[in-house]
Amino acid sequence: IQAIQHCAIIRANIDNTLIHDDVFSCITLGIHLERANQVARILSNKLYDIQFLTLGEDNHPIENYQYT
Repeated sequence: IQAIQHCAIIRANIDNTLIHDDVFSCITLGIHLERANQVARILSNKLYDIQFLTLGEDNHPIENYQYT
């Protein structure tokens, strides 16, 4: 939780003190690209798990975990 608070403080400082020009746009672009990368990684892992479940027949613990 401390890491989340520190990131929020840094983001607030960037938003409040940096001039909204090209540098700010570059930082914002980096934030959004990192977020998109994390979402793509989550989706890739979920699709791999679904593929793994369809190939196996006795995967009840994995199937229960998949929908949590």
